[in-house]
Amino acid sequence: MSGHAQVDLMIRLAGRTIQGLWIGLICGLLGLVALGSPQHYRDDFHSANEASRIYATLAIVDHSTLRLDPVFDRFFPGWQRRGHVPNADVAVRKGHYLTDKAPGITLLAVPVVVGLRLFGVKLRYAQLAWLLALLLAALPSLLFLGLWWRWLQQTFGPDSPASLAAPALVLASPWLIFCAQLFGHALAASLVGAGLLLALGPLRGADTGRVRRSAFWGGLCLGAATLVEYPAGLLALVVCLAVAVDPDRRKRLVWIALGGLGPAIVLAGWNTLAFGGPLSFSYGFKANATLAATHSKGLYGISWPGADALYGLLISPRRGLLFLAPWLVIGLGGIGWAASDRTLTRAWRVLLPLGFGTTLLFIAGFADWHGGRTLGPRYLVFALPLLGMGAALVVHRAQRWRFGRIALAATAGLALSSLALALAGHLGFPHVSHLINNPLFEVVLPVWLEGGAGPTIWRFFGFGGALLTAMAGLGLIALLSVILLQARRQTDPPEPRKPRESALGVGRLLNPLALVGAAVLHLALATLPITEEKKGRRRVLEERVFAHQMLDQPEAARRVLKARRRLNQRR
Repeated sequence: MSGHAQVDLMIRLAGRTIQGLWIGLICGLLGLVALGSPQHYRDDFHSANEASRIYATLAIVDHSTLRLDPVFDRFFPGWQRRGHVPNADVAVRKGHYLTDKAPGITLLAVPVVVGLRLFGVKLRYAQLAWLLALLLAALPSLLFLGLWWRWLQQTFGPDSPASLAAPALVLASPWLIFCAQLFGHALAASLVGAGLLLALGPLRGADTGRVRRSAFWGGLCLGAATLVEYPAGLLALVVCLAVAVDPDRRKRLVWIALGGLGPAIVLAGWNTLAFGGPLSFSYGFKANATLAATHSKGLYGISWPGADALYGLLISPRRGLLFLAPWLVIGLGGIGWAASDRTLTRAWRVLLPLGFGTTLLFIAGFADWHGGRTLGPRYLVFALPLLGMGAALVVHRAQRWRFGRIALAATAGLALSSLALALAGHLGFPHVSHLINNPLFEVVLPVWLEGGAGPTIWRFFGFGGALLTAMAGLGLIALLSVILLQARRQTDPPEPRKPRESALGVGRLLNPLALVGAAVLHLALATLPITEEKKGRRRVLEERVFAHQMLDQPEAARRVLKARRRLNQRR
């Protein structure tokens, strides 16, 4: 190659690198806006689950203790005199209160708060909660989305639509709702997803590359996921089993265990310091009598799974995963398919069905499977990467089916309608009681219509802040779709020119019809059921009043209260 040719090649490669960096930067900014813009927090109201983690962080940084008592003194002066514990999600030991949550979020938040203290930055409670949610929920989800997008492209090819499973899983499922909340679900799902990719290795073919390093980091991610959300430890055990039964992957097992050793030591140390022993977990020290009774059943609240819980987790309007995101039904199909697919490595064939199946049964056996005030099956979020992998397998193969393009169009329509519902919860009121029959269409969307969207960090835009957030999510999906289409144009050979009369073939009509029809059908069915009895309608209106109050919409709250009084006056 001549000198000029080498220079031209280097210029082209540099141009592609710069273009790739710009595209990555734009995708990152769109993703952060879409995932992290909602501001669900208030200074005068601290949601129990998230506040418990924040209090523990402040206790460690400001008071060098795991006890929450001094933080309670700061936020709720005189609480001891009144005899009222300010937070329900706490544990009690030797007369002192501690967080009853897995310690992962708390420990990761410590360096953030230390950094704020060092730089003299003083944040109000709502600002601190939002910042921690951005760093420990939205950002990890975005990083996993990028990691998995790249992994899918390397596995199935840059032109495969399977790559779109990555943004769809994060944005068009209940995962999105928890990207702006300081629960452990989004972070645990991100760590589980990264851990699976690193620990198990390639989906197909020989186990090559830096096996030890990959397995070690995979074990570390899975261990960290367990620190964030205890049930993730079940998936970590299934991963070890799947690797152990695969002769080609068995050499990874030791390195996975070594990676998980660090988080295991941290967890044992936390339990010992807080609760007196390495195997003494916080759930055995619940301070709230109702929650203590719930966790006293079986093993920390886990017993045999019930049919009502399985229905509730998968299909029901109250918490059903497939009710909110029906496109994930192909994920279930892909998981079942993977079990008998000999082109996949044995580790993946074992992990996908066994991992999701055991997780589903485990959560269905939990007395509090519905998760209290929330949207969707929040306890299943950490297992969504398994469904996403199953969906990617189906989407990739569907290209070769006779009616594959129509099936993919219908799946895309369901994903878009799922995105719409996820955005409604993400940008609205995400804390609806499990007693409401249809939280989205009886509370969340009516609250939107009565008082507008929930607050975002773009408050000066008003409703435009919610619109900006939604457009960022759509823009991210559109940009990734364009990248995929460009890759397909580069790899597909030019098709021969077809006669004019075939330009409007059946397929060109059926594909958009399938897309629109699937989306409309999902949204229409999602409006059902609607509560009819008077007692239920009263509960729905009370829930709307509560939502308006939490969203600082007093006028809308008064209008709903008037409607509730009129309902009470009817015979």
